[in-house]
Amino acid sequence: MSRKSVPVAVRRAVIERDKATCQVCGKVGTVSPGRSKPTVVIYTTEIGRKYDGKDSISFHFHHKLPVFFGGSSDDINNIELRCRGCHNGESFATIAQKLLKKLTKEEM
Repeated sequence: MSRKSVPVAVRRAVIERDKATCQVCGKVGTVSPGRSKPTVVIYTTEIGRKYDGKDSISFHFHHKLPVFFGGSSDDINNIELRCRGCHNGESFATIAQKLLKKLTKEEM
C-alpha cells in the first residue's frame, strides 16, 4: 500500500481547526508563506535561537489511525497537527503497539 500525502484542502482545514498549534504539547507555529502546500513551522527565533533563513522546526500532519491500519489522509477527523517532537516520539511507540495487537489477534 503506497502512502498518499495529505491533500492541500485537508492541510488547510487542519491548520485552521488546530490554529497552527501542536495538539499534544501546545506549541504554536507559524504558517509558512510561499509554499504550494500549507506548512506550519516554528522559526528558531521563536524558541530563542538566531534565525538564519532556513532554521525552522516543521510541524507534521499526524494520522490518528495510521494509514497502515486503514486510516485515511483525506479525512480531516483522522488528521491532527503535531510538532516534530510530539509526532516522532509517539508515532513509533503507537505503531509498534498497534502492530503487536494486530499480530496477536491474528494468531488467535
